[in-house]
Amino acid sequence: LRDSPENEDNLRSLVYCMEKLGNHASAIDLLEKALEYLKPSPSLRLIAGVLLYKSEELERALKHFRVVVELSKKDWRGYYNMGMVYKKQGIKEFAEKYFSKADSLKRTKEKLKTR
Repeated sequence: LRDSPENEDNLRSLVYCMEKLGNHASAIDLLEKALEYLKPSPSLRLIAGVLLYKSEELERALKHFRVVVELSKKDWRGYYNMGMVYKKQGIKEFAEKYFSKADSLKRTKEKLKTR
């Protein structure tokens, strides 16, 4: 990571290891700091959002998932994870809206794969 700090794969691996070793807060901090300096990355934003969701920091998680949707409008995972946050917050109508959008995008993607 020191030799190529912009390498997303290395950062992703380090965050994964930190998480597995129980350094959850440090993994989130590292990832969020890296996101300040790296080019916009839906993949890293998803990871940050999921880690924050797992630690019950739902509003912070939602911010990352919103960026995922902005950066990658056809990626169903951003919408799905937004639905998960809203479901956990008890905002059923928003959760259903985002789950529906995620399902639609996922089905479209699967149809394209089978062609």
